[in-house]
Amino acid sequence: MEDEVVIHSSIGEVCTCRKCRIARGEKVRKEIKRSSVDKLLIDLLKRAEIINADPNYAKYIDRIEVFGSYITTDKEYLGDVDLFVEMSNRYNQAKIHKEMHIFGKGCPYTDSMSRLFWIMGRAEKDLKAKKNSFEFHPYEEKKLLNVPENQCRLLYERLSKE
Repeated sequence: MEDEVVIHSSIGEVCTCRKCRIARGEKVRKEIKRSSVDKLLIDLLKRAEIINADPNYAKYIDRIEVFGSYITTDKEYLGDVDLFVEMSNRYNQAKIHKEMHIFGKGCPYTDSMSRLFWIMGRAEKDLKAKKNSFEFHPYEEKKLLNVPENQCRLLYERLSKE
């Protein structure tokens, strides 16, 4: 069994392909059909527009770029969808603290610090909408990972910078 797990490996390193990871008993995401990913991305862009139009969100979705296997391969099935997501504050922190009762509608927490974290993370949580196929990466990672422009595609950019 051990030989089968490393068979795809080069230079004796542990192989990270899906088949070998499953054989090792690692938790692996269910693969998703490319046509399903296309539909999920359309829904994601609609949610970005809704979030940006709603003044009850503390953050804007400024930019979304897809990269990774969605761009670099033509595989029919994908493991996940890698996205660079750039967000910015809609309001300053003082306004958010002052009007926490407005921004915190639906928040399950009662203490101020937990409510603040919930408010600041709500746009990203709602953008993802419990879709485990999406892997969000901060936009700053694009530079850190040195991702070439031909290996990512702009999907969304907020036009009105208020």
